[in-house]
Amino acid sequence: MNFENMQIDKVNLVIKHTSAYRSWDAKNRKDHIIGIAFSGDEIHDFGYKKFTIGENCIFFLNQKDDFKAYANEFATSYSIHFTTNEEVTTDSFCIKVNNMDEMITLFEKIDRQNRVKENQHYNLYSNIYKLFGMFNDICAKKYSPTDLRMVGAKEYIDLNFTDKNCLEDAYNLVNVSRRHFDRLFKSIFNTTPSRYIILKKVQFAQKLLKTQGFSIEEISSMCGFSDVYYFSKVFKAETGITPSSYRHF
Repeated sequence: MNFENMQIDKVNLVIKHTSAYRSWDAKNRKDHIIGIAFSGDEIHDFGYKKFTIGENCIFFLNQKDDFKAYANEFATSYSIHFTTNEEVTTDSFCIKVNNMDEMITLFEKIDRQNRVKENQHYNLYSNIYKLFGMFNDICAKKYSPTDLRMVGAKEYIDLNFTDKNCLEDAYNLVNVSRRHFDRLFKSIFNTTPSRYIILKKVQFAQKLLKTQGFSIEEISSMCGFSDVYYFSKVFKAETGITPSSYRHF
């Protein structure tokens, strides 16, 4: 399920907040976060990409995305913390906008409705979905790729990233040289295709490691790694801990 089709399961927090730490790690979060920032300069590092949440920014932090944050200047923001009925595939994003007046008014209304629990469920969720729509319209204008071939290639990778020949098949699907494919992919999605596949594999491994039905060796194979030692090396490089440690974290 992508961002525009999100279905709220539960709203856990609506808050106006000013950061209090110079740096922090966000791992294994249960909630998605959507928000607007009035001020600040906070770098969010996801490993495969970075963005800065600052003045007049909207942002979405996907529950699946771990990150490290560094505050050059503490940010003040409105945010909504919520869970969804299905996994959201859209990556975390941050976009600077020219005018947030309408969204600020809507956030204030959502905040008031969330404080009054009785008989507010319908109106609260209706306004949050309206906010989702505003964010989605901004994203559509910001990230609309000019090359639809690459959209299809990314969708193919999303479905087949564990396959040994996934990247080669994606090259053939678009029918351009590998160098040109890599350049197009990075220009549109802000990361290389090889890096994107590694992150998809690690994220998939993180989910499997939280179950008790598979061994480390089986998970390595299921995620498309050539051997368990390489899997462990890559996983630790991306998360800072070994697969075994993550399983018991």
